Amino acid sequence: IDTTRPLITYEATGNHSLANNTNVSTAILRINVSYTETNFDNVTFYLTNITNISNPTLVNNTLFYGSANRSVNFSALGDGLYTFNVTVLDLANNSNYSEQRTIRIDTTFPALNHTTATVGNNSNLTVSTFIMNVSLTEANFANVTFVVANASNGSQIVNSSTLVASSRLFMNYSLADGNYTVNVTVTDTANNRNMTRNQFVTIDTTVPSISASVSPSSILPVEAVTLSCSVSDLIDPAVAPSLSIKKPGASSFSSVSAGSYTDTSGEGTYTFKCQSTDYAGNAGSVEKTFSVAAGGSSGGS
Repeated sequence: IDTTRPLITYEATGNHSLANNTNVSTAILRINVSYTETNFDNVTFYLTNITNISNPTLVNNTLFYGSANRSVNFSALGDGLYTFNVTVLDLANNSNYSEQRTIRIDTTFPALNHTTATVGNNSNLTVSTFIMNVSLTEANFANVTFVVANASNGSQIVNSSTLVASSRLFMNYSLADGNYTVNVTVTDTANNRNMTRNQFVTIDTTVPSISASVSPSSILPVEAVTLSCSVSDLIDPAVAPSLSIKKPGASSFSSVSAGSYTDTSGEGTYTFKCQSTDYAGNAGSVEKTFSVAAGGSSGGS
């Protein structure tokens, strides 16, 4: 006489526990159970696709005889929502059913792209603010993470923001001058991830530092003056000076070179300009003057 129903317990596998309402990124499910039953007859493993809840489809019902059969692999499964359960029958026709569990298979990586609102790659900005914005295709969205790193300081992360609402797929930034990389990562509920390429952004809101001099500041006609101009920029290492002079009575400047300048036959006030523009477009200039007078005496400055 056997009036005792079999006991069934799910066991964790090497891949995952397959707990109820689990999301997995593999197309293979291994169902593993243990039994408590002296007069074992058979076990049946059931797998049903319930992606279309109004029309569930039995994918597999595998029957084993012999208590040594305690697991089954369901493979080549498509993305979707599934339920599984296990039935054990003993020789006295006592049966028992395991808990029915639901699992979602998602092997598809999120698809994401920068939108037109996003700052462009290799941008040189003269403002401290910019926007990162992405569009995505993902049915099982979990979160999106925006990361900004300072490339001027060993790629140190200066901001990492994770958002859990798919309706918010953008970040506004206000940063100090420097070189930055920005990327975005989207993760779904099965832990599939996809990341955008790094966007390289330079923020440079400061004009180049400019130093200029003319010596002497007063000369006789056709005597020489020495023109000097130097520039530097914290962000642009290749910033270069541009030198020019406006002669007395002239309406525009003409290019000149640093060093000795001798085109001083005309009397009056000469204006020497040193200017520079960095690769972000910040421009600055410094002007110095010197005078040429007949019959006077030259002097230094």
